[in-house]
Amino acid sequence: MIEVINLPPDAHNFLQGARNTGYTLNTALADIIDNSIAACATDIKIFADTDIICVIDNGTGMDKPTLHQAMRLGSKDPLASRVKTDLGRFGLGLNMASISMCDKTTVISRMDGTENAITL
Repeated sequence: MIEVINLPPDAHNFLQGARNTGYTLNTALADIIDNSIAACATDIKIFADTDIICVIDNGTGMDKPTLHQAMRLGSKDPLASRVKTDLGRFGLGLNMASISMCDKTTVISRMDGTENAITL
């Protein structure tokens, strides 16, 4: 009989490996800006300092469950059907772009007057 074992990934080692996925600052920002465009943003601002980068937009925002799902690695089934305006395919863009450039990522989203936040 074959024993099947489900092993969870080692989060620290995974994150260290994910930092070397080939993103540049330009491609990482482009991935995040794609999310703003997909959220119907008409105003996207980028602020940068020596140790922080902020992307702020006026898109539709996310409620708490949607934000939590968006921050989960591999949050979308790449085989699922999508609307043409959905730029995401694997549920990895925001996370991988952020992980490749930052030690800490915080997403704050406002929807219907309520702010939701999560930090990786």
